[in-house]
Amino acid sequence: CILLQQPRVVKCGVDALGHGTRWDTAKVDVDPARRRRQVLSAEQASELARLGREIEAHFGGPQDIEWAISPQDIAILQARPVTVPGQPKARELGERPVPPGDDDWPAFDEYPPQPIDLWTRFNLGENWPNPVVPLMWATMPRLLRHMFLTDMSARAGLGSIQWAKRFYGRPYVNEGAILYLYNREFGFSSLMVAASAGFTTNKDFQPISYGFRPLALLRGLPRFLRMGAGDATRDLPVLYERIDACVAESETADLSRMPDGELLELLEKWGSFHSQVSTAFTRATNQANSTIWLFGRVLRLFRVQREGLTLYLVAGLSGLYMAEVGPALWDMAQALRDRGLDQLVLSRPPAEALAGLQRIPDARAVLEQLAAFLKRHGHHCMNESEIEHPRWIEAPEQVIELIAGYLRAGEAVDPERAERQQCERREEAVAYVERRLDPLRRRAFRRQLAQAQASVQSRDNTRYHITKLTLVFRRGYVELGRRWAGRGWIQEPDDFFFLVPQEIEQVISAGAPADAGLDLRAIVAARRKAHQFWHSLREPEAIDWQGRPITITARPSGSVLRGIPASGGQARGPARLVVDPAQAGTLEPGDVLVTRATDPGWTPVASVWKSNLFLGSSGSWSEPLCPLHPLMAYPTTHRAAKRRPRQPRRPFTRANSVAHRPRQSRTRNENNVQLCQPTVAMA
Repeated sequence: CILLQQPRVVKCGVDALGHGTRWDTAKVDVDPARRRRQVLSAEQASELARLGREIEAHFGGPQDIEWAISPQDIAILQARPVTVPGQPKARELGERPVPPGDDDWPAFDEYPPQPIDLWTRFNLGENWPNPVVPLMWATMPRLLRHMFLTDMSARAGLGSIQWAKRFYGRPYVNEGAILYLYNREFGFSSLMVAASAGFTTNKDFQPISYGFRPLALLRGLPRFLRMGAGDATRDLPVLYERIDACVAESETADLSRMPDGELLELLEKWGSFHSQVSTAFTRATNQANSTIWLFGRVLRLFRVQREGLTLYLVAGLSGLYMAEVGPALWDMAQALRDRGLDQLVLSRPPAEALAGLQRIPDARAVLEQLAAFLKRHGHHCMNESEIEHPRWIEAPEQVIELIAGYLRAGEAVDPERAERQQCERREEAVAYVERRLDPLRRRAFRRQLAQAQASVQSRDNTRYHITKLTLVFRRGYVELGRRWAGRGWIQEPDDFFFLVPQEIEQVISAGAPADAGLDLRAIVAARRKAHQFWHSLREPEAIDWQGRPITITARPSGSVLRGIPASGGQARGPARLVVDPAQAGTLEPGDVLVTRATDPGWTPVASVWKSNLFLGSSGSWSEPLCPLHPLMAYPTTHRAAKRRPRQPRRPFTRANSVAHRPRQSRTRNENNVQLCQPTVAMA
């Protein structure tokens, strides 16, 4: 159902003579002030949600419901099972739906299943929450394999492990293999690894369990400590310079004049460099994770560890490139307001607003700010791990929409003030610890704190730079897609993302798809059909080694969602469900964002909604965003319900319940959201 007024509506009427014998349609402009006005009231949205749940329960499955609203009440016109062409009728546990079209996409480095395999969405879920395109997936297993085995010894048995696999159109990580790896390399039990990393495996759910191995720990502990205390970040500044040079090469090279084969060779050269950068990112991430883990152990040893304390000690750091984004957008919003151009941005769609600013001489300074912003940060976008999505520099109207969010927020949002508050909280946390330590332990604490903060900074900045390479690849692929669409080989330039490297090489080598024996239009159409099919299904949380779904989470009953606190503070506000990044512009100050996953590309939006966040998935790769969220929680799963964080005797935080009421929403918002969040209480 449409819950937001569209820029244009369709109107039915009689014929030109007024006889009423013929119906026609006409597009009618909608007043700009109405374009952001909710169509449904909060009461109507809640009633529709209640009726939808009752109808679904009555028929025993998801329903496609048509309805109408009269001045008095809501009328249900029709209800039928949700269907997709070619979708199998049965979706019972243990069945794997067979999608229509072509879902058998070749990928590099695929191995047979092994009994140690346990597939989950850990970490990959927030980077790729939706089904991936073939061109993205084809190289992912090889890349993740290289990343997981970085700095690990070449022991027998690791070479034949599959580290990533696609189920339900989405990438899954082999959590069972990671548990096996850390048990074999370092002797850690599966519960130790799961507890520190936030895995699915726990004391109540152990499809795969490895016990503690003291001898292996003695043998592997020095190497593990080196991962945390070593200098994996020493060469990062040089690497950053090489990445910037690669980006500059993609900007200055005239890709449009390169033959297909030469452009493909350039992409392969960039791909080789991307593997080196991925290795550096893996080492930086491993060092950050192990350093923070050791830092937490030190705090516990010193008897000062409290829930949420570690997060405060490493939050609000200076020198983070991604932290520049929010203040830069806020400055542009202020510049527009000072020049009286804010209503232009607020009253028009982003693309029209940008075109309007380009025609106004007084907007030249703001456009220069925008150009500088795009040059430095234009390689980002929401859900930026998916190469199919245009970057800000390719679609600057995305940035205009973000600026509009700051304008709507007004003086209630100031990223610079929020950054100062985070710094103050970090300093208070440091003072809290140091007051409880003697001089000798205080010196050790400061050394460990400096290492933890430096490792977090290196991890986040490396991820920032590795995203630049995604733009480099995308430029080459977009150019090839434009050419091939112009030659009629594919229908649209974006169809190129539904091919795989083997097919691209075959076509370029043969000179044309027909000479390579390939019908690219038919291939793309079949794969798009399968891709669309997977979008209609909810993926399981975990899958066993035989490819069977595993149910872990008990679905919440009633109208309350409960979650695990991931940061300190408390908040109360209307819940806003965002199922697509394009809807993020509808957030308003004070909203509680309820979404499946975020990545650093969501950073500008975080400042606008005052950082109240309820995530559907999480992982260490999403941690660069965590310091930007004073209030953050994850949904309660079977793991969370059974294994609550241990409460300290002298709490640094105390739990509070926060209820979020439905508001007049442009997106579906069927339930209240209740988050248990810790509030800072420093002694």
